[in-house]
Amino acid sequence: HDASGRPHREYLASPEIAKRGTTITRGFSGRPARGIVNKFIEAMANQPVMPFPLQNTATGQLRKEAGARGDAEYQSLWAGTNFAKCRSLPAAELIHTLMAELQEARGARL
Repeated sequence: HDASGRPHREYLASPEIAKRGTTITRGFSGRPARGIVNKFIEAMANQPVMPFPLQNTATGQLRKEAGARGDAEYQSLWAGTNFAKCRSLPAAELIHTLMAELQEARGARL
């Protein structure tokens, strides 16, 4: 795993970060995308944004430097609204867990 991905994975797994939630931003790329709220997203709220790919190019060096430092506050941390339910498991264990949960859910409906 590369260093720039580590902060993203850590944020996905953090109960404290989950409290921040997600929002739609155009600040990183110029296109709307849902990301975990961080300092960059907050700073870009209600600021003018250039269209894609200009905004993406303009923020590229910032994101690269933040990734090299492991600073998730200035990286694009794309995530869905339920990212707090993410699990860090080996694939086989995840499939086994999901199958057990499906069986449990089906049994609860009967």
